[in-house]
Amino acid sequence: MTILHSLTLKDFRNYTHEKIVFKGPITPLIGDNGQGKTALLEAIFILSCGRSFRTTKLTDCIRYGCSSFSLHANFYNNEVSQELSISYNEKGKKISHGSTQFNTFTALLGLIKTVAITPLDIELIHNNPLLRRRWLDLHLTQNDPVYLYQLAKYSRALKQRNSLLKQNTLDTIDLFEKQMVEAGIYISKKRIGMLQEMKKKAQKQYTTLSQTDDIIDLEHLHYKKNFEEVLINNRKKELIYGYTLEGPHREDVHFCFNGYAAKSHASEGQKRLILLSIKLAELSILDQPLLIIDDLGTHLDNKKQQILLKLIQSLPQVVYSSQFKPVDKEYFIVKKGSINEGSGIRDSNP
Repeated sequence: MTILHSLTLKDFRNYTHEKIVFKGPITPLIGDNGQGKTALLEAIFILSCGRSFRTTKLTDCIRYGCSSFSLHANFYNNEVSQELSISYNEKGKKISHGSTQFNTFTALLGLIKTVAITPLDIELIHNNPLLRRRWLDLHLTQNDPVYLYQLAKYSRALKQRNSLLKQNTLDTIDLFEKQMVEAGIYISKKRIGMLQEMKKKAQKQYTTLSQTDDIIDLEHLHYKKNFEEVLINNRKKELIYGYTLEGPHREDVHFCFNGYAAKSHASEGQKRLILLSIKLAELSILDQPLLIIDDLGTHLDNKKQQILLKLIQSLPQVVYSSQFKPVDKEYFIVKKGSINEGSGIRDSNP
């Protein structure tokens, strides 16, 4: 179980230097748009995986006019107090976990297990397969160190194989193909197993949220032949293209709605519910992670918002942003990149 105790931001987005101490299992961040609510959630996500859910360039997170940003978190992992820090600039990054220094973001995975629900999740349905593979891999690497090892092994071997193909030579290609097969089989097996488990749980969540009989599904598109034979048989053609055409790096996931592609057959509201249901299913598969929700209730009517709030009440920790103050609940007010005095104190006039 991961519990985030405090978060300090310096020169991050519109924050100069701010610290937030979380109180209770549910932390609402209240404020108008553009005040810094999403930035707080983004900072948590970066600490969990070294990646932003808003941009592909971390330099975008550096406050205007500054050269770097830093994040520092105090958290409990299985009741053990820990510290984690990241500083980042155009030249590189520094990562510290306690007294240990790291030079790669992969070292973060599994420390602060996090599931993020954001308005940008819709891109999982509409965008390219790379985004969906990254979502799969992030989920699996947070829970399985072996998966992370195999994913890195596959990526290295793939890079070497592609290099040989571009050089129009097959020398030593057998060595790299062997590594790709060993790692690729593990990667695909884990993805298939995770999606099988996730879609069952997601269907239950969808039924609860939508109060309908609609059926949602996750279809894993992957190679169904012997991977070793696929690589060997494709060599001649791939020498022309200069890269590997098949394997886990080309797999995809299709989101389905009542037997059809959700992309073209589900309404925007139904797509949001599908993604929300899948993210809630992730929570039950990971070991009690932190849940962050940007813009709680986006595209949900009041009834569904209340159902969602009820569903998250039993989670170890939830941090969410909203423009609306909760009734009878402590919250933080975020305004112009700062947390106002009195934030976190119960307001008698919500």
